Amino acid sequence: MDMKLATGRIATLISVFSLMVVALSGVTGCDMFGGGADEAGAPTSTGAPAAPAASGHAIEPIEGMKYYVGGPVMGQDEYGRMRVKAFNGEVKKPTSRGLVIGHKVLDENRFELRTWLNGDPVTAQFGFVDENGLFWYDERSTLNADGVVIVRQKLTYDDDKEVMHSKVEYIDPADGEIVKTYESDILYRQEDEEEDDEKEEGDAAEEGTAEDGE
Repeated sequence: MDMKLATGRIATLISVFSLMVVALSGVTGCDMFGGGADEAGAPTSTGAPAAPAASGHAIEPIEGMKYYVGGPVMGQDEYGRMRVKAFNGEVKKPTSRGLVIGHKVLDENRFELRTWLNGDPVTAQFGFVDENGLFWYDERSTLNADGVVIVRQKLTYDDDKEVMHSKVEYIDPADGEIVKTYESDILYRQEDEEEDDEKEEGDAAEEGTAEDGE
């Protein structure tokens, strides 16, 4: 696999990882109903393990942001990709236990989306909502426990070519310097990516067969 395709896979994996973090909210055992906390890891009255102990870091509420602990609702876009369109389990205020999703509606169909795990910040994401109510990201950041950006992905869209351009920056949290940068193009249509992968694998196999025959 050449460098362009490899970096494209890195950018895609970062996006998938971010979505997985959000999806984990369905299994982290958030204290949705305000009940008393059992000892971390010990069986609860239902026999299930208790949720991990809270870090004690209170989440500072953001004006205009709503908070959820029930995971995302997904929808498929016209290109076959699954995208977030809503969230389950709204709570009145963020808890410092389990995974919390914060969603804020900005101007002109834009949004801000943040996640916290046990009170610590995990991701900050910005983008726009399309006419079908699906979320498209144009900036996604991974944060350390202090809320400092350590990886940032910027996405731009070419609707005519149906291609997303991804720029991923790895950042030194100590001084904010960019350590590494990867740029790649990602096709809107996932099946087109799969066809490209199959063609690449086929070409590699043909090259290997030709070499064996020499």
